[in-house]
Amino acid sequence: MPANAGGGRGRRCDPQEVFLRARKGFEGYDVSRPFRPWLLGVTSNLCIDLIRRRSREVRLFDARDFANNDLVDAGPTPLRRALDAESRRHILETLERLPLKYRLPLVLRYLQDLDYETIGKILDVSRGQVGTLLFRARRKLREQLGGSR
Repeated sequence: MPANAGGGRGRRCDPQEVFLRARKGFEGYDVSRPFRPWLLGVTSNLCIDLIRRRSREVRLFDARDFANNDLVDAGPTPLRRALDAESRRHILETLERLPLKYRLPLVLRYLQDLDYETIGKILDVSRGQVGTLLFRARRKLREQLGGSR
C-alpha cells in the first residue's frame, strides 16, 4: 500500500477505506485469480482517486486566486463607523456626568490605558482599592447608560 498518496502533502490512503472499498467490490472479485494483486489494485485505485481529488481541490481553490486583496475586508462600513462614533460620544457624555470619584479611575484605565498600579499611585490608593473603584464606577456607568438608552 503506498504510504503517501496525497501528492506529497501528507494525505495518506486510509487502510480502513481500502478494506471498505474491497468489501464493497468483493462481489466483482474473480476467485480464480490471486487475491493479493486484486487487493493492491483496490488500494492503488483508492490512492489514485485521492490524488485526483486533491488536484481537483487545488484547481478549485488555488491560493493564487486569493492573493490579491479584493477579498480582504476593508474595515468597518460607514454606517458601522457612524454608529460606533455615536455610541462613543454617548458613553463619553454619560462619563462626564459621573462623580469625579468614579469618572477618574475609568478615564485613567480605559482612556489613558494605565495599569492598576499606576492608577493607585495617582489616586493615592492601594491596587485593591483601584479594582473596587473601577468595579463600582463601571456599575454606575452601566446604570446611567441603561437608563438613558
